[in-house]
Parts: sequence; structure tokens; C-alpha cells
Amino acid sequence: MNVSANTSFSIADSTSPVMQSEAETLEQTTSATIGVEENVEANKDDETLESKPKRKKESAIWSDFKEMKDADGVVKITCIYCNRMYTKSKSAATTQLHRHLQSCANYLKAKADKPKDGLLQTQLAFESSSVDPTACPSLYVGKFYMEKMKELAAHWIMIHEHRFSIVEEDGFNLMQRRGMPEWRGMTRNTAKTYCINVYESEKMKLKSLLKNVNKISLTTDCWKSKNQMIEYMVITGHWIDESWQLQKRVLNFVHISPRRDKKLVDDCRTRWNSTYEMLAAAIKFKDVFPRFADREPHYDICPSAEDWTKAEKVCSVLQLFWTATHIISGSDYPTSNLFINEVSRVKVLLDKKRLENDIFIRDMVARMKVKFDKYWGKTNLLMSIATVLDPRCKLKALEFCFPRLYSSESIERQIATIRKTLYELYS
Repeated sequence: MNVSANTSFSIADSTSPVMQSEAETLEQTTSATIGVEENVEANKDDETLESKPKRKKESAIWSDFKEMKDADGVVKITCIYCNRMYTKSKSAATTQLHRHLQSCANYLKAKADKPKDGLLQTQLAFESSSVDPTACPSLYVGKFYMEKMKELAAHWIMIHEHRFSIVEEDGFNLMQRRGMPEWRGMTRNTAKTYCINVYESEKMKLKSLLKNVNKISLTTDCWKSKNQMIEYMVITGHWIDESWQLQKRVLNFVHISPRRDKKLVDDCRTRWNSTYEMLAAAIKFKDVFPRFADREPHYDICPSAEDWTKAEKVCSVLQLFWTATHIISGSDYPTSNLFINEVSRVKVLLDKKRLENDIFIRDMVARMKVKFDKYWGKTNLLMSIATVLDPRCKLKALEFCFPRLYSSESIERQIATIRKTLYELYS
């Protein structure tokens, strides 16, 4: 009992040197491990703080300020409009910056120049065209030019014959400002001035264009004004350009009297085309005239059956002239190559009608034949060459038409002359 008790007391009260050494070693190892783990965690926290990106500035006010550091390393905030500087607070509050913009004169002026909705709108403008200012050219991003818009408004007024006061109407200006907020409007006197300037500019361009024209053909016609009781005689120039394209330009206007105090000319001997059109329309309704004479007692000039017969015979002659005139006088296509063929058709008709039994038609055709031989009794070299140059005709057309126009003795000589002229032109 005593030994056991002593042994038990000895174990509980004291520790052997070997066990004490192992305990100390274990305690040091545990402390070192804990220290290493704490250092690793601390390094991870530092790396997380360093690698974390800076938060993006979300306030729109930072677009009106810029940051910079002074010599002491203090962050300063500068207004881009007036260069006023503020010290940046740690919380990056923007209340002071908003208060500054409310009183910054340069910022308020820049804001007033922007569109009201706060959005910058891309403006579309047109490239200038030196050839035709009214044509629609390609678009490009550019600035608004009020002077150019006034010039185009003048073109618009002249093309559609608007009055000058149309530019002062509320609807016109409302439409312009809706599409172009920079539109400032214009007065009727301004529109008149710009129309005159456009006229002078176009006149100088036309003079410059006509300097390179060697030959020109002039035609006249009568025009009327829609808005005023004014009549003009217009002079038009026609020529062939370097690309062999038919060109025509109005050269001048001459004011003529409308002759309102004169009597209406019922019949014009030289305007046979209107006579043909009148007779052709009347023949279609010849049965109406007797009925009208039965109902109207004052109508005593009803054509007789003999008159209608003469009218039909006259129309049979004039119809070919009317058709040939419309073919030859066309202005939208070349007609010189069609001349010889149409003239030969007229010659054949006159020769045929000259043998009519009706004395009235025979005498009429005889007078027409005299005029025809006066103008077409000789070969027209220019028209003949134009016919040969037509790939559908060539010299075969002359060999077909000349026997109808000229005597058999002169046909071969005239064709030889035309062939020689062509060889000289293209040799």
C-alpha cells in the first residue's frame, strides 16, 4: 500500500525530463505554425487590398472637372471652364462642385449653346455643286450655313415661281425651324436680293460655258406669266457639246405687248397645222352641224356636202405634212438623220396628188410643189451625211430616196459627192 501510494504521488507531482522536453518542443512547433499562418493571412489581406480596382466615378459632374496633384502631393480638382481649384475631400463629395457650376459663367454659356434636350445632334449638310446647285448631291457631316440656305431658298422660289413673301409665312418658318433649329428666317426683300444674286451668278456661268461653243442655233417662242398678264418672247440657244450631247439654254427674255386691243385672227394662212387639226376634229362630228342648224335659226354657215368632201381631201394632204413636222421638229432626240426620208415621202405625195382629177386639189398641190422645189430642189449635203451616218440607213438610204427627189441624171453625181465628202472627213 505504501509503495503504491508513493508511486502514485510521484507520478502526479513530478514530470520526467524526457516528457518535459517533448512538451516544450511541441509547444514551440505549434507557436511557429500559428505565426506562419497569421503572416500568410496578413499577406493575403494586403494583396487583396492592393489588387482591388478603384471604383469608377459615377457622377456626371466629373466630366466638367479634372484632377491633379500639387507640389505637396495634395489632390486638387480644377474646373475645365474657369480653372477654379478645389481640394478633393476624402469622401469625394460633389456638393461643392455642383454649387460652383451653378455660378460659373463660362459653364452656363457653354450649356446655353447646346441643344435644349442636352443631346448633341449630328447635323447633315450638302456638298456644294458648281454644275447644278439644285441637284441632290451626296451627304456629309458638316455645319449649318444660313447663307447657303438663303441661296437654296432663292432657287426654290424661282423654280416654282413662288412669290417673295412666302418666306415670311409662319408655316414655312415653322417647318424650317423644326428640321433646322439654327434657321433664323428671312424677309421678302432678302429673298428678292438673293434671287437677283443667283441670276447674276448663273448668267456668269452661262457666259463662261458659251465661250467654248463654236456654233449655236437660236430659236424663239412666246411665253406667258402665270401670275401676271405679261407675255415674253424667249430666245433659246441650242448646240452640241464636246460629248456630242444636245444642250440648250435660255439666253434672254424680251417683253412683248399682249395685244389685247386687237381682234382675234380666225385664220392664219401660214399656220396650216392648226387648220389641219381644226378640220380633222370637225370631220369627226360633221353629222352634228346639220342638227345644230335645225335648232339654231341664226346659224346659216353650215358646211355643205361638197365642203366636207374638200375638207377631207385637204386633210389627206396635210396629214403627212403634220406627221413629218412633228418627227423633224422633235427636240429630245436627234432628227437630222430622219430629214431625207420624210422629205422624200412629202415629194412622193405631192407628185401623186398633182395628178388628181379634182381641180381644187390639183391647183393647191401645184402651188405647194413650187415652194417645195424652191427649198429642196438641190441636195442638202448636211442632211445627206447625217442619214448615211445612221447605221440603219447608210448609203442605201440615199440610193432609195434620191430617185424620188431628183432626176436620174444627177443622182449618181450627187451620191459620189457625198461619198467623197465622207472620205475626206474620216480619212
